[in-house]
Amino acid sequence: MADLKTNYKDDVLDTSKNEKRKFRMIQNDDGTVSFEDATEYTQEGDPFGGADINATNGKVNEINESLSKKQDASTAITTSNISEQNVNAVGGSTIDDIHTDAQKRVNTRQEKLIMELYTASTNTNYAIVNKEGYTLLSAHTVRDDSSYFVKGINKRNDGRYTLIIDGLTSSATMSFWLTWAKE
Repeated sequence: MADLKTNYKDDVLDTSKNEKRKFRMIQNDDGTVSFEDATEYTQEGDPFGGADINATNGKVNEINESLSKKQDASTAITTSNISEQNVNAVGGSTIDDIHTDAQKRVNTRQEKLIMELYTASTNTNYAIVNKEGYTLLSAHTVRDDSSYFVKGINKRNDGRYTLIIDGLTSSATMSFWLTWAKE
């Protein structure tokens, strides 16, 4: 699997011209309206969509599978018929010592990544999320349709995260899958 993108950019609003995002309402021929972003930016951020979350989840699954195999291998050694008295590793460690150390490492790595279902109230097209001591890696909506999706994640100066939701024009309560990494 290829390396994941690590140079995402956030939208940076031109605060000399606007303090909030601006949208134009366009009348469609069928009686509906569409919204066009009219915000002036000093920097436009990168989109974050299904391909990004699929790549991120693929990497997480790959790491979990790798950790699972390492755990299985250490268990196989300790449950085999090798006599502990005859097998010592470098430095005098026994097979049980190696197994205990490997188990600690596996548990530590697994505790660093968590995925949770998070329900938040949105304010028009964004929601604020936070988890003390963790960095937000990815977010996506939990819905039966594809009307709304997380377009971007911005880290705020106060340490919380803003989830930008595409297509949402009014406040709502929404559920998100959030992937966090322990700092």
